[in-house]
Amino acid sequence: MYEEVPLTETVTEAPKTKSQKAPTLLMVEPESLTIVHDESDPLYDERGAWPINEAMVKNIMVHGVLVPIIVRKNGESLEVEDGRQRVINACEANRRLKKEGSHPIRVRVDVRADDDKRAMGVMVSANEQRRGDAIITKAYKMQRMLAHGMTEDEVATEFGCTTASVKNYLLLLECAKPVQDAVQKGKLSADIAKKMAKLPKKDQIEALEKLMAEGATKGKKAKKALARATKGKAETEDQALTKKEIKNLFEALKGTAKATKGHEEHGLLEGIKLLEHILGKRANPPFSIVEVSAGDDDDTDTGKKVIKRANKKGEVVEVAATPKRGRKKAEKAAEAEVVQ
Repeated sequence: MYEEVPLTETVTEAPKTKSQKAPTLLMVEPESLTIVHDESDPLYDERGAWPINEAMVKNIMVHGVLVPIIVRKNGESLEVEDGRQRVINACEANRRLKKEGSHPIRVRVDVRADDDKRAMGVMVSANEQRRGDAIITKAYKMQRMLAHGMTEDEVATEFGCTTASVKNYLLLLECAKPVQDAVQKGKLSADIAKKMAKLPKKDQIEALEKLMAEGATKGKKAKKALARATKGKAETEDQALTKKEIKNLFEALKGTAKATKGHEEHGLLEGIKLLEHILGKRANPPFSIVEVSAGDDDDTDTGKKVIKRANKKGEVVEVAATPKRGRKKAEKAAEAEVVQ
């Protein structure tokens, strides 16, 4: 089931008391380890019932389990003191590796002769004494990994997060130094800083000062304060319509179509008014509507309603929506145009 591996100079031994022996390092299958689920047992920990961590599973499939599992012997069983999540996710990683025809991994375990009191201390200390990197520190590490040729997917696997999270971390590095410092010190939420990143650095600093003065640096209060502080200031990049705005727009268009059946031109114009209302609230809208016209209103694919708009380059283009058979297809096409 497992084999003993001689301790080397690179292995750090746990402090020994009179009742303790030197730890033994073994290589074992993670499936052979025991996680205690009896709530009355000294080694019970809620972490043992946590679900599979997809990010950790992917990381283990690449690197294996890097940190040894601390266990103690109980008869023939090796009970886990520290490393429950590593064991659970290593078992899942092995299941997937076997399925794809790859060799399963084994884990290193540090076997100790701990009594109940010391075992509970190890269980708690191993988690509570850990200190993760600050947000900006993580962002710089991600940036360096990318600079050394890693892909965003690879970086995400190493950090146990999604590629979207990697992009968000990197976005923080586009913030002005005072904004980064505020995030690093926990004085400003990363979510608010991410929104500030779209502004020129000078405006970022001014907005930060206003938010700090108001004491609004996190949550909804900070979002409202940031909106007030940046009102009338254009973002550095063109704004795309949000998914929520697109959904609301098309739901409203469907509603006006039903309410004005037989008067499609009126319904279309009502929908256009709604779109102009949404765009009017944007500091830098993705496009502006320049003309609306109606074609023949009959039961053929040639009858259509036409929206002429100017794109970002100022070129006039058309988005056509047929009133009957071609409506769904045209709505999808129009939605794609808006998203772009």
